[in-house]
Amino acid sequence: MTRTAPDNARSAEILVNRGFAPVLAPMLRIAPQADFDRSVLADCAALAFSSANGVRALGDCRSWRDLPVFAVGDATARAAQVAGFTRVVSADGDVGALADLIARDWSPTRGAIGHIRGSDIAGDLTAALSQSGVEIKSILVYAAIAQNAFDPNVMVLFAAGEIEGALFHSPRAAKIFSELTIAAHLAPALTGIAAVALSPAVAAPISALPWRALGVAAQPREDALMAALCTLCL
Repeated sequence: MTRTAPDNARSAEILVNRGFAPVLAPMLRIAPQADFDRSVLADCAALAFSSANGVRALGDCRSWRDLPVFAVGDATARAAQVAGFTRVVSADGDVGALADLIARDWSPTRGAIGHIRGSDIAGDLTAALSQSGVEIKSILVYAAIAQNAFDPNVMVLFAAGEIEGALFHSPRAAKIFSELTIAAHLAPALTGIAAVALSPAVAAPISALPWRALGVAAQPREDALMAALCTLCL
């Protein structure tokens, strides 16, 4: 499970319920930026979140909880609701779907949208909305820091052939995994493993690795990812 904490715990619970024994090996560590410029939020008429990490890193939302919120997917929407936002809609997809939702439901005359984001994102929301007239204010609230090596216990499991499947939720995590695998000379250990990616963009960085099989979720959703894993590993 290469997903970043704390979301990997929820995914691990789903895996347990489906009969798997999850091994947590996050490729990224989230570091909230406490000193981000909150004054920018005063000029925003709505907010967009491209991950639940952004919701958590934003912190206390009491000053902005009545703003409309556009969330990239259902998990991010739930995180926004738990944080106290009251007007939340989900794009139920990726950043492209989020841009489509905003372009369809938001008039540029209503004001700017604050994109609450991390240092690395899977898609460029500002570019995707460049033709819509919607003003996007990019607000960096956390850094996603790459791991520089596999956990030794994970390497032991790889070498012993104990890993049957690998799950990838983001292109950057997949890219880091590929780089660490090559650096650690672990590629031969992947020949018995089925990898499953959340989307074609997530699959791309690991497509050259010698997996037993590489599957892609039918939709960029957690339930579709798990269904693809079950197809390959059960």
